[in-house]
Amino acid sequence: MDTKKYYTTWTDVKHCVTYIAKDIKSKYPVLKNPVIVPIVRGGLCLGTCLSHKLKTVYPSINVPVIPVSFQTRDFQINDSEKLKKIIDDYNEIFITEDLVDSGQTLKIMDQVIAINYQNYKNIEFYALFGKKKSIHLKTNYWKDIEEDTWYVFPWEME
Repeated sequence: MDTKKYYTTWTDVKHCVTYIAKDIKSKYPVLKNPVIVPIVRGGLCLGTCLSHKLKTVYPSINVPVIPVSFQTRDFQINDSEKLKKIIDDYNEIFITEDLVDSGQTLKIMDQVIAINYQNYKNIEFYALFGKKKSIHLKTNYWKDIEEDTWYVFPWEME
């Protein structure tokens, strides 16, 4: 059986970013010291777009984007010192990923953060798309995706 493909558009990304910005605004009417932490590579585009959108929602705040590298196969956050500094230095942390398939990456990252960092603060997980069967239930995402479909993002080349 061939895997179906769904080609996401920049319009999809725009709708998703608007949805996430509204969700953040409803949870955090005032941001004190926020940061967006995209997981390399999938979360980079969403993180950057979200940073620009939050500038329109919170005009007096510039939300920095500080990417981290994470590998689920060996349960390592490659940028663990960087992540520790982020957790110590920022009040609201928004972790971004392109999609939540199994949910394994975000679940393990969440567990590693909870176990290793005493200053565990307001951390939210966001993705463009998520599968209903995902094991990381704390992730906020814009739209459910089909189990048997490969999602191609506008920034990917085939």
